[in-house]
Amino acid sequence: MKKIFTLLLTLHAGIGTIFAWNYEKVHIGDLYYNLDATKHIAEVTYGSSYSELTSANIPDSVLYNNEEYRVTSIGKEAFSQCDELISVIIGNSVTSIGESAFEYSSNLAYVTIGSGVTFIGEDAFDHCYDMTEINVAADNPTYCSEEGILFNKEKTTLIKYPRRKQGAYIVPNSVISIEANAFKSNDNLTAVTLGDSVAEIGRYAFFGCTGLTYVTINAETPPTLGYSAFEDSINCPIYVPCGAADLYTSAEKWTDYADAIGYMPLPYSLQVTVKDNTGGSVMFPKDLCDSMVLVAVPDSDYGYHFVQWNDGIAANPRSFVLTQDTAFVAVFTIDTAGTCGKDYALYWSYDSIARHLTISGEGAFDEHMQYGVQAKQGMTKLTIAEGVTAIGDSAFAGCGVLATMELPQTLKTIGNYAFHNCIDLTSIYNYRINPCLVSENSFEGVNKFDCILYVPEGSVEMYQSEQSGWKDFYNILPIPSPEGTELVGQSQGQCQKVIKNGQIVILRGEKTYNLQGQEVK
Repeated sequence: MKKIFTLLLTLHAGIGTIFAWNYEKVHIGDLYYNLDATKHIAEVTYGSSYSELTSANIPDSVLYNNEEYRVTSIGKEAFSQCDELISVIIGNSVTSIGESAFEYSSNLAYVTIGSGVTFIGEDAFDHCYDMTEINVAADNPTYCSEEGILFNKEKTTLIKYPRRKQGAYIVPNSVISIEANAFKSNDNLTAVTLGDSVAEIGRYAFFGCTGLTYVTINAETPPTLGYSAFEDSINCPIYVPCGAADLYTSAEKWTDYADAIGYMPLPYSLQVTVKDNTGGSVMFPKDLCDSMVLVAVPDSDYGYHFVQWNDGIAANPRSFVLTQDTAFVAVFTIDTAGTCGKDYALYWSYDSIARHLTISGEGAFDEHMQYGVQAKQGMTKLTIAEGVTAIGDSAFAGCGVLATMELPQTLKTIGNYAFHNCIDLTSIYNYRINPCLVSENSFEGVNKFDCILYVPEGSVEMYQSEQSGWKDFYNILPIPSPEGTELVGQSQGQCQKVIKNGQIVILRGEKTYNLQGQEVK
């Protein structure tokens, strides 16, 4: 009998505990609460009389049947669709605001959140069309507000931007994430700028922001984008960092807004012309950015080259930052000198009287026809100065009257067909000790039997070896000494170097040549 009584007590205690966890809904003052008699806590819940409520003050505690209950939460949809509600003050004891708690309370303008709130449910303030300010107690450990805008405490997440706030807004640089629905349906927002730290934009973040004129995103890497983040933001261009447009237009979900993505228009205008329309043209980026490059392109078909810009600066390409309304004029003239080679690191000059072309500077000369048309058609002498490292494919192909040239010690390679059909070439002065790399067709069309290749003394055998691309030249000789007379040529008596009328010349048969291979009459 004693055992049965103990069991009944246990069952009775258990049943009592179960019933104690059941909430009791009561009406206290203007609000309705679910009371937990065991924990003596209360949750604000929906009440039918809220349709007439214009303000709500959520207290820290309430009394019911002479017992105190601490108010710790606002339930799911508790104030949903309360159209007359204008202001809400949430006491410090409240720790949780439920999902959609104030959703569709269209006239709710002011919300004050106490120090105790540590959780705000999804869509808690969605569709609050008249929302003007959300303010948070300074000592709240989880949330904060600035200018009526709701953030997390560290201000790394922007949670809600009140719909009634007007004008342009610059998101703080500390913000990493824009939460879902953060700016949703704010038709008073005219422009927004996101810092370079923003890495995530939630779904519907800017949905229906029909007043937006532009969005600026300073992050070079496209942030992760939620579903329909910019949907129905009518006529809203999205400006991204210079050079990043392709990244954005190809990124997931950003492709939906590819037509809107571009670069911020510069506040100043740029006009570029040329002094002589037959002299050339000017190229600059399709989408101008703060830092720009202008390139003056000469019309080589007519033998022009770029001289300078109208302000006296000769740099080409030219980089600059547009800080005012600017007009540039590119000045061209008939070819006598100019920049050439890879990245315009070399320079060419042409002496039309001596018919002598010189390439100087440091780097690779790797493109065909980067020098004047006059030189192309008329040069008889070519000097490649020290510092030039390469001669590119077809660089001097077809220079049919080229007779002599000088190659520097710094030259490492000569490309395919570089001197193709230079049929008048009679002498090459190559100052490189170890033979540079030559393609088998670099000198195709050159008469290698008559053209003399002069190389440094002691290097002749290296140039004559089977491993050398120069071995096909029949006459490979030491570079002549500036004084005296000596026999030259692979066959005794073929050529003789002498001093004649104070000048060093080469005698070959009945003809006399200067050291550049030109016949002296």
